[in-house]
Amino acid sequence: MSMTRYLACVLVVAACTGKKPAGKCDNEVARLEAWIAILAAEGHTIYPSSRFLTPILVTEVAPATPPQLPVVQMTDREVRFQGRLLTTHDRIDELHVAELEELRAAMGKDATEIAVMADGSAPWRSIAVVGHAAAAAGFTRLRFVFRGVSKLPPPAPSWIDAELGPLHEVHDDNAPVPDLEAAMRRAKDPTRQRVFGRCPSGRAFLERSLADSGDETTDKSAVLLAGIAEAHRKCGCSEDVAAVQRWLWALWNREQSNMPHASVVVTLSAEAPRVELPAAMPWSDAHKTILAHARDNIAVRFGD
Repeated sequence: MSMTRYLACVLVVAACTGKKPAGKCDNEVARLEAWIAILAAEGHTIYPSSRFLTPILVTEVAPATPPQLPVVQMTDREVRFQGRLLTTHDRIDELHVAELEELRAAMGKDATEIAVMADGSAPWRSIAVVGHAAAAAGFTRLRFVFRGVSKLPPPAPSWIDAELGPLHEVHDDNAPVPDLEAAMRRAKDPTRQRVFGRCPSGRAFLERSLADSGDETTDKSAVLLAGIAEAHRKCGCSEDVAAVQRWLWALWNREQSNMPHASVVVTLSAEAPRVELPAAMPWSDAHKTILAHARDNIAVRFGD
């Protein structure tokens, strides 16, 4: 076969399959891997109903993935725990330590940390009562969750955008599960079949990575992110890379205005000086004191 005829055959196959030349595909995969690495580092929504809060923007704290911890959410009207209404602001003093004690017992003897995500309008009084209750229940650390600054540019628009509706649905905020688990269930939406629509091996990878293995220790999100770029390579980069990115972007709830999260941890200690701020001071101002304690690794005490 002449070189001219050979090249013509190669071009015909590429046109029919959509596969890119090896060098071009390698470069595309490398860019995708770098993009995914930032997506993984910046993390996922800490809890479903956090999408309804407006966490304070904190530019001096790098975006980070908060561990899958129990989450207390606060506004100027109410306090919720794992999405369930715990108390209203006007009854905050009735917050029962017993509920947090039961939670800690259920988490296991090594449980030390609880997350707090507060709207900027939440009053200091509510923050202090929750901090005091957490310490009384035996927790030794509070992780305060904020809105961080992303290093990740949104992916380019893609044809798949019109099909991503189910991945943006608001689910039951009372369901006591981390949002990432809900996302992995949503990942099984039929949309995934379109991500690698022309590549059977790519579809097979998605099926394997999202399958219920029965092993609760398996991190499906990590499996998915670790392998999807290589799956794209094995497909010869025949799929629209923007569609792959937009699908992941939707799964990681990155359309939410409060993403990505950033967080700081403060240590609770009965021996530490009590943090005293005006009861009505909004969290948008009060958080600066907490950031200073976290930055300088100074333990705090809430309440008496």
